[in-house]
Formats: sequence, structure tokens, C-alpha cells
Amino acid sequence: MISWFDDERTKRTNKRTNERNERATTVTMTNERPMTKPAMWPILFQYQGPVIGKGFVADVQLCGRLLVEIETNGVWLYGVNPGALAVPAVNIAAGSAAVTKALTAAFVDFAEDASNFDGFKAEVERFFESTDEESDVEWKAAVQAIRNGSLPALSGLPMKSADETTLSVSVTIRPVEDLTPDDNRIDLEDEPTLAAAA
Repeated sequence: MISWFDDERTKRTNKRTNERNERATTVTMTNERPMTKPAMWPILFQYQGPVIGKGFVADVQLCGRLLVEIETNGVWLYGVNPGALAVPAVNIAAGSAAVTKALTAAFVDFAEDASNFDGFKAEVERFFESTDEESDVEWKAAVQAIRNGSLPALSGLPMKSADETTLSVSVTIRPVEDLTPDDNRIDLEDEPTLAAAA
């Protein structure tokens, strides 16, 4: 059975491959330098929130990695951990809420498909750990480019050390009596989920 994130990873890979092929076919042989691959900025993100499943409430916490590609009409945030994530946004600031919304939607889908907490937890962990070698290599190269100054840091985001950040996924049962009205996710715009990696 193909899961949600396998399908999303395929879509993301196909989109990136098609874009690269389109860019490659537009390069002409002249004395000008050929077009190079677009710059990708390394981002660290955090996610935390409750997810209601069949007979359980889970608390999901992630610390993961993204690559940001800036385009003329907005940005794309590509997941490294989790790998099956591709989120468009109008700018980096809006990307924080867009990533949170996309992850919440994925986790709700997992909760709908899971028959119990253990199944949900396994699917979230598998989703988070799914990545491809190309994205991992690109992320590490982007971090190195920030460090050596060949890629400018993204403005407007706090800087965070890639070496001192531990990637993690945690899915735990949340007792219903521990829930409060503060757990409702109303204004995702205020959640600082992104930080530039260096």
C-alpha cells in the first residue's frame, strides 16, 4: 500500500526533477555562464501540537530540516526530515504557518488511517525518518555555503547551529485531562517554527 508520504515524496521529486530539466533545456551555448541550479537555503524547524485519533490524543513534537528555494512568485519549502514535504508560500515569513498547516494536515490524515495510537506513532515516525540522499547532501552543502560565506544568510530568521541541533520526533499519548483551551491551534501565524541553519 502506498502511504500519503510516499505519494508526496514522489510528487516532490517529480516537481524538482521537472524544474531542473526545464532549467537545463533553457541553457544556450554562448559565451555567457550557463544557468546554475537555484540556491537552496538550509532551515531548521520545530513543530508541536496535539492530534486527535481514534480513541487517543497524541502530542507530536518534531525538530526537522527543510530546504528553501526562493522563486520570483514566492518560496518553496522542501522537507529533508521529513522528506515527503513540499510547501509553497508567498514568502519565508508565511512559510512558517504553511509548514505547520501542512504537517498538521498530514498528521490528521495519519490519525484517520490508524486504528490505534501505536499505528499512528509508527506512521509519524516513518514519515519523519523518510528522506532521500540528494536532499540530505543539498542540505549539508547549503549549511557549508552559509558558513563559508558563499551563500548569504536569510534575513528575518533567527540563526541556529546545525551542529548543535538534534533532529527528533516524539509522539506520546496525551491524557485528555491535560488538554486545555490553549491547545487549540487558531493563529498559526504567530508560531515561530523556522530558523536559518548555519
